[in-house]
Amino acid sequence: MDIQRIHDDAAAGGFALDAAQLRALDALADPSVGVYLSGPAGRGKSWLADAWFRHAPSPNKRRVHFHAFLDELHRAVFARQTALRSGGSPKNVASRSDERHFLATHRVVITSGPDSTRDVLAAAPVDPVGDAIADVVGDAALLVFDEFHLHDPADALLLTKLLQHAAARGTRVVATSNYSPDELLPDPVFHDMAEPAIRLIAETMRHVRLDGATDYRRVSSLPGGAGSAGDPLAGRGFAAGAWVADPPAGVPDGSETVRVRDRDFEVVSAQGELWITFDQLCSAATSAIEYLDWAERFGRWIVLDVPGFDGLVEAPRQRFVTAIDVLVDRDVEAVFVSPLTREEFAESAAGTRDAERLLSRLALLS
Repeated sequence: MDIQRIHDDAAAGGFALDAAQLRALDALADPSVGVYLSGPAGRGKSWLADAWFRHAPSPNKRRVHFHAFLDELHRAVFARQTALRSGGSPKNVASRSDERHFLATHRVVITSGPDSTRDVLAAAPVDPVGDAIADVVGDAALLVFDEFHLHDPADALLLTKLLQHAAARGTRVVATSNYSPDELLPDPVFHDMAEPAIRLIAETMRHVRLDGATDYRRVSSLPGGAGSAGDPLAGRGFAAGAWVADPPAGVPDGSETVRVRDRDFEVVSAQGELWITFDQLCSAATSAIEYLDWAERFGRWIVLDVPGFDGLVEAPRQRFVTAIDVLVDRDVEAVFVSPLTREEFAESAAGTRDAERLLSRLALLS
């Protein structure tokens, strides 16, 4: 790939790559190894990865927000496991319980005889997780993950399998993260479950730290800011949103439901714009799957009754972080209505998980 194109993108935005970004670009230019870009929020990690992804010559490439990928993968695993449990019944297993165990743990090839009896011709252990990863990754030769992180022990196991799959298939992985590899799944009770994935990252990816002093999200003409290079929507999209005390005029009455896949979610209104309360967005069992769907369907969100983080448990806090990640990633305008000023909200969120990234992104709002 001609890396001059990325320098040209930067020049078009009125800036030059800093020293850390140049080191990262050197790593990205080496196709023989994956790349893990880490550092504080706003150091240009996502901008650089996105610019490089745009120009990467691979015909089979996929860029995905890591939240959404994990949700998709969990659902694919569930679908594979469900399919196994409802599979056929080979003849030569001793009992129904043995049969269920056999089907849950083996891939079978069965032949039917003239008397309608069935015999197992071949059997091999099945791997629903591995099969689900193959389903989701497909034939991608390049996977780019934005906002790569681990907080859930179950996700650590999936990540290990994913990295093993990528290494075996020759799929190159590029990731951006606020966390260094050894900081993944930081809970000391569970951190050991992430260690196999951390070792695979060290073996298959080059870690480059972007930790310069400048938070580019607070500088509109630089990478990751509201007017970032190559962004034709500068001054629109997420950066055109606001944090306000009073809702915009015309708050809809009542409520309605929106469907995502086979699930219904209550919202205030879904007529052109998405009007939704914080509780509907973050206290319900929502995920990145729903947020991505709504980001595609609604060009503007109005989120009502945003509370301080100090009175919330972990789950709704983390859903709000995920929703903000998706809104920024898809550049969707959003208005957040709260009795707290943005500064008061920041104080309430200080010290919570992923607060630095969240507050850096909220600083983009007008």
